[in-house]
Amino acid sequence: WEEENCREDPTRFCRMMIIQNEQLCLSYPIWIISDIKSYKEIEFFKKYFNDRLLIICIEASNDIREKRGWNSQSDIDHSVLESQSDKTIQSSFVFSNNEHNNFNEQMNDLMKIINS
Repeated sequence: WEEENCREDPTRFCRMMIIQNEQLCLSYPIWIISDIKSYKEIEFFKKYFNDRLLIICIEASNDIREKRGWNSQSDIDHSVLESQSDKTIQSSFVFSNNEHNNFNEQMNDLMKIINS
């Protein structure tokens, strides 16, 4: 259902979120929007939020993800939308969520970007 609706209108859910929360969207300096799937969604948010948009990606290797219980589902993990997001969206910052415990260091780096 989601794939079909997103193919027809990739920004449908983005617009719904903005319409329902427009006053909040205008008043908060930073928004965190998770699980963006397509380049069209990124373009939508770039137009709406302009310079207030940072694209943050959280990555982990497949080995680490499998150790944590993740199982690849070919219908989801290799879907058109998932593949599109992996290949075309340029992140402002990338968190590495592997076994290294450097969250605080990464968070400090992100805060420098936010405050710049």
